[in-house]
Amino acid sequence: MTRIAHALHSSDLTHKDRPCDADTVRALGLTAIHRGLGVLVMEALESCAGDSPHDAARVRDLIAAIRPKVQSQADRDGITVRVWSVAEFLARELILDRCPRCSGRGFLPLSYGAESTDELQGEPCPTCDGSGRSKRDFGGRARAAGHDEYGAALKRFYEALEGRLSEAEQAARYYYALRFSRD
Repeated sequence: MTRIAHALHSSDLTHKDRPCDADTVRALGLTAIHRGLGVLVMEALESCAGDSPHDAARVRDLIAAIRPKVQSQADRDGITVRVWSVAEFLARELILDRCPRCSGRGFLPLSYGAESTDELQGEPCPTCDGSGRSKRDFGGRARAAGHDEYGAALKRFYEALEGRLSEAEQAARYYYALRFSRD
């Protein structure tokens, strides 16, 4: 650990024939950082997906982490689905979880401008019924799974997947709450 700390703060990053600080820094850059499914779901829910390469990598990591859950749930339910397509669709639903009309607030403001305050909340958003969440695209879910219609079996399948993703997120939140409350 001291060698890593020394290498990261070193001003001499020239390469030599023997192990040097440049080799240590390069090895650190090549090391993959593994984040669990719960952490990836938290990131998807709490941040906006942008166009930077880092955001694209996070989305790819999220899809890759969701795929085994989709496969195991499909095997458990005895249903045939397109695993990769369902994983991409679920990741998109997680990232774009805010209502497009009210931007996740759950209400439409009465006025915009300098005099607008939180006390001037309008009626609940008619698109999301005040929840702030986007409506689920059941037809899109069926197409992603490779089925013609969103029947009872697909409904159970997607609800179970949403439950598994929610459990992973809650476990990650619990772990980090315990971990950082001690510090």
